[in-house]
Amino acid sequence: MRITLCLVSLLVLLSYGPCQCTSFLDLILPTLTTHFVKLWRQGDLELLGKYCTYNMRPFFKNWKLYYSASVICPGWTQIRGSAKASSMTAVLNQAIEDFLTKALKAGVVKREEARTYYGK
Repeated sequence: MRITLCLVSLLVLLSYGPCQCTSFLDLILPTLTTHFVKLWRQGDLELLGKYCTYNMRPFFKNWKLYYSASVICPGWTQIRGSAKASSMTAVLNQAIEDFLTKALKAGVVKREEARTYYGK
């Protein structure tokens, strides 16, 4: 993560200087773009037999890379699970847990169903 931040910083610094490094920028820009685009994710998942979608996006806080995620199940309930974490896989799991906790409090999910998902 620090390498990505260093490379982005280097790219910004080089963009303000004279255009003598265009060949370097031509080499590194596609690689940076490819890796940076992969940080955003969205997709579908099945949660307790229901169709749900998730969305993850990166953000910087105190010069560190973090992720924000949300989980919704549009055909089932209006509840939105959300989380922020430094790990891409952890943030999705935390968003699902937040969704299930809110659904449990709202009475949409039974405690037994939630235990089945958590594996407890």
